[in-house]
Amino acid sequence: MSSVAPRPPNTVRHHYSFILMNAINAFIASVGHLTTIAKAFLKAGDDAKRARLEVEFSHAVLELHQKHLVVAQDYQAVWESNVALKKQLADYDKWEQERARYSLRNVGDAAMVRVLDPDKAGGEPVHWLCTHCYENRKKGFFHRHGKINHYKCDSCGSEIDALRIYPTP
Repeated sequence: MSSVAPRPPNTVRHHYSFILMNAINAFIASVGHLTTIAKAFLKAGDDAKRARLEVEFSHAVLELHQKHLVVAQDYQAVWESNVALKKQLADYDKWEQERARYSLRNVGDAAMVRVLDPDKAGGEPVHWLCTHCYENRKKGFFHRHGKINHYKCDSCGSEIDALRIYPTP
């Protein structure tokens, strides 16, 4: 029975999507405001009112341009977040494939290691992995350290005393 690790949370994507939607709504509101000014300009009868509306229209165009830049920046942030999440998912999937190659073994006195299954080694020598590192999705290799059956993880420094000789399939 293999347990599948949970997928990474997608709350970041939802956060960025919410920000992007707010920016798009602000942009649409600016377009509406610009349209209202343009209609008023066309209906204006006197030159003074048209001059005032022309200035207001210019400010509204600048505001619209500013809102467009915000939408573009927010879209870029959503896109980058999506790329990062896809990479994270690929890393999770890759780890799950790698994880399936190992089994948990007691090597003596409750010293537990992850052992590469010989049938799944694909030419790679059989070895022991640190269970602490393994649970953190890392491959920390145990190597002999000091005494004959004393081993130390090359990644986190965990140490075990084994009753079996390294590595035993």
